[in-house]
Amino acid sequence: MGDLMDWFFVIGLLVSIIIGFFLSYYKINRPDELFEVILRHLIEKYIDARYFTAKKIAEELDMTEDTVKKYLAKMEVYRIVTYIPEKDAYALIDPLVFLTPKDFARALRITKDDKIIYGAYQAPYRINPIYILIQLLLIFIPVTLLVLQIFSIVDITPYFSFLNTLGIGLYAFLLFLIALGIIIADAFNNLYKAYMRERYSVIVGEKSGIAYDVSFADEFSGRIRRGEIASVDLDVNLWQKLHNYFGEVPIGNVKVKTKRGHEIVFKSIPFPRELFYAIRSIVLGNLAWRKRHAGIISMWKAGAIPTIGWGRRRR
Repeated sequence: MGDLMDWFFVIGLLVSIIIGFFLSYYKINRPDELFEVILRHLIEKYIDARYFTAKKIAEELDMTEDTVKKYLAKMEVYRIVTYIPEKDAYALIDPLVFLTPKDFARALRITKDDKIIYGAYQAPYRINPIYILIQLLLIFIPVTLLVLQIFSIVDITPYFSFLNTLGIGLYAFLLFLIALGIIIADAFNNLYKAYMRERYSVIVGEKSGIAYDVSFADEFSGRIRRGEIASVDLDVNLWQKLHNYFGEVPIGNVKVKTKRGHEIVFKSIPFPRELFYAIRSIVLGNLAWRKRHAGIISMWKAGAIPTIGWGRRRR
């Protein structure tokens, strides 16, 4: 009877997970037409503006001010706009700025309020085999044990005999280990990302050039002035191409050479092609490319475009 109940528990949990996944996926990827209308309007009219008000946007789009404020609040969460209390107005954050609010404020302080056209964190860990292996093993090992037991490939019951003393079913315990592995993997991922953010931040200012961290808790001590840039090159290796096919954010290496002969490589940087154009644009003094790509990148940041490789599509 106990084994039968364990089977019912396993089957019920798996069915619940599958149903929950599809419901969540549908909800997350369901288009919100008003959100897209407001976002496109902001990109087209206010990408170069310093401020705008909810009242003005409501008048221009023939909507209620409360509706506009509701969607602007949602855009704040996605770091597409920011609210300025002292002016009771909003400002559009450049679509290629992926910094946390704390790091964005730090970048503004360092660049003396220069227009930041790109801001992100290098992510070499995304193609680091040790980083990937640790996360996979935390989930793969308990899943493998569960599969071996369910299909009677190997009887692992003797190795978990202590569960009988505790009155815990083997399947329930293995499912607990899988859930625990997912939680630990997520915690490890977040901690490692936080460490990398403190060490590998990169920002590009319209007039100030490139600033980047060179050590932990750095204050953007690495600097390449706009006039010091000799050339910029883009390089996407095989592992990064594989990541870009399956991953949620395209990554690649961007190499910057200075007129003094130094070469700085930003490794596994998000949206490398856009960073390449950003650096070229500040050298040439032409930022028209931002308007061409701002809409699609902002949609991605807001989740209006799915980021799963096999489900990627345009709305």
